[in-house]
Amino acid sequence: MDSGYLILKRGQSNDSLFFARDESERDAKVDVQTDYRISPIFAVDPDAAQAPELAATAHVGFFAFERAFTEIARAKENSDKSLRGHCWFSYGLASFIVFTSDSDQLLKIRDNAIGTVRSFEHWAIRDHSIDVRAVELSPPVEVNVEEFTLIGMRSTDDFDLRHLVDEIRNGVNALTEHSVQHAPHYLDVIKNLIFAINGRVAHIRTLKAELDEMRPTVATQTIEVATLETVERLQKRINAATDHLVQINSILAYALSQTFGGAAPLLENRCFVHSHSLLGIGTAIASLHAFTRKVDDVFTDIPVHSAVRDCFRIAKPLNVFRSLADVDLSEWKGQKQQTDLLIERAKSEEQTARPHLLFFSGRLGFHEAAYSLSAALQALPAADTARWSLMTLSHELMHAHVRQLFESILAPDIEVESGNAAFVETFRKYKQFLAGSMAHLKKSAT
Repeated sequence: MDSGYLILKRGQSNDSLFFARDESERDAKVDVQTDYRISPIFAVDPDAAQAPELAATAHVGFFAFERAFTEIARAKENSDKSLRGHCWFSYGLASFIVFTSDSDQLLKIRDNAIGTVRSFEHWAIRDHSIDVRAVELSPPVEVNVEEFTLIGMRSTDDFDLRHLVDEIRNGVNALTEHSVQHAPHYLDVIKNLIFAINGRVAHIRTLKAELDEMRPTVATQTIEVATLETVERLQKRINAATDHLVQINSILAYALSQTFGGAAPLLENRCFVHSHSLLGIGTAIASLHAFTRKVDDVFTDIPVHSAVRDCFRIAKPLNVFRSLADVDLSEWKGQKQQTDLLIERAKSEEQTARPHLLFFSGRLGFHEAAYSLSAALQALPAADTARWSLMTLSHELMHAHVRQLFESILAPDIEVESGNAAFVETFRKYKQFLAGSMAHLKKSAT
């Protein structure tokens, strides 16, 4: 046996726990008129796995290890085959589950863990009925409060901005509160996100101040076309920056519910990914974080902006207007300023990682945006297939890298918080230049 389903049925007087070996048995136990939750679980050792006996007296331990995969590997290598047969793992924050008749065995596993046990929950089961014996939480991680504080609102800020930032503040505070307790690895993402949000708000204020200065001019009878164009561009940049904040606010709801649905206490934290509604997918989210962190580390080690600013002016460019077959790569390899040397020079400048909030989506699939990264929901049951492999995320992460390259090449002297808007403005001018050039060529041809 390599997998099964854990089913919780909520009742008015008591809650019950059941195990199903397969989908047909699961469907037979599920009653649409009953409030139930369900999650797939997987045997640590399929050859030794035994179906949990929940009709008799049993004890179930739910462990949220900070080093979940290390503990699962240790359990698989345990010399006690009978213990291995009762160990299971899940996609939830409570990623390690043990069924036993001896409650002391649960305490031994808790005490012998490598690293921190973020939470431990003990249920005693008698004839399927649940008696929650213990819910233990480790002390939350301490953080520098200033690094996790959003920019304060001013009385001069308009209502829409104040309301939007207030919504975001509540979402970020909730995400931080849960992360210090259950997912400390997420704190770097939140810190970078707050930095980006504060930058966007400051940028909106700057643009609105410029716009307010121009309003008396626009209100006069003689309005210059150039002035109207400037006003229109300022408003578009304000709308673009505001849209980023709207996206962040929406994504926060996904990140919060998916990452921490199924956190201890289990009965109080339902996950809204319905096929994982009992234990959630918190550890699956952590695997996305580990994957993206590995890719991001490569790019943040070599700051794109400084590499473009300092190195592209030194390196000899390729002639892109000749046939690629005629390109001699030795022109680059033989340079005194070699590419590797330029990279080494750029490593001294630290770069902030992009603040991607992570979640699974059945609608978006594998998708990257400025502040989010989603994996296909189908990857949860089928990540070991070519079609739904998580390696697709490496392609999605390249979108962020290429976007940063364009920003650095087309708008090299920009501030971080206004980079996207400056890039858009520079690209607009570039399109105007191309359109003018094409018109000139057509006129010359006639």
